[in-house]
Amino acid sequence: MPAYKTDETSIGKRLGRLLQQYQLRIAYAKYKASLYEEEAACASSRGMGYKALQATISKKSWETYAQNLTDKKAELEGVLRSCLIGYSDKQKDIWYSYFIDNLSPSEIESKNPNLSQRTIQRVVAAMKRDMELRFEQKLPRIGERPAPNWNAQDLGHFLEEEPDEGYLAALKDALDYGIIDIDALEFDYEFQRYLETGKRPTDGDDED
Repeated sequence: MPAYKTDETSIGKRLGRLLQQYQLRIAYAKYKASLYEEEAACASSRGMGYKALQATISKKSWETYAQNLTDKKAELEGVLRSCLIGYSDKQKDIWYSYFIDNLSPSEIESKNPNLSQRTIQRVVAAMKRDMELRFEQKLPRIGERPAPNWNAQDLGHFLEEEPDEGYLAALKDALDYGIIDIDALEFDYEFQRYLETGKRPTDGDDED
């Protein structure tokens, strides 16, 4: 079996799945916003002012949620691009196509006819070795905050009711590599409430 079929646990693939989860949740939030928009219009046309107001508020909430996720997804994509230090523009395109867009070397070749599939395979193999580097040296702590009293499992179950293992692994990588802003989550009311009570923001939402 080709090597590219057996590396689903690499950090690159995990980050790809994290971006996929962002996109899926954005699509769902936009869908919910459109439903509430229709509900608000229907209620308004029937003279149901309070119900129309509730639906409008829910619509705006889902729109805000979708926009926040869109901003976070764009931020992560920007960070990923900036982290590929030392790669040429062509190498960055190959990295992104393989690890994030989940394209095979043959599919990448079809997008870049000036590159052979064998060349792409060699480039990908070198990139995978780059991502296997380990930094064992521990530097002294100078005023850093201690690790938070929550982990990727907590964050995953806060963001998604039933997160799969790939999603949790991607979140752990994002936390370990500083992609997710831990300080922001420490001051996030909804997340801190979830840690205290186990109640997610969507728990008890009224779908009327």
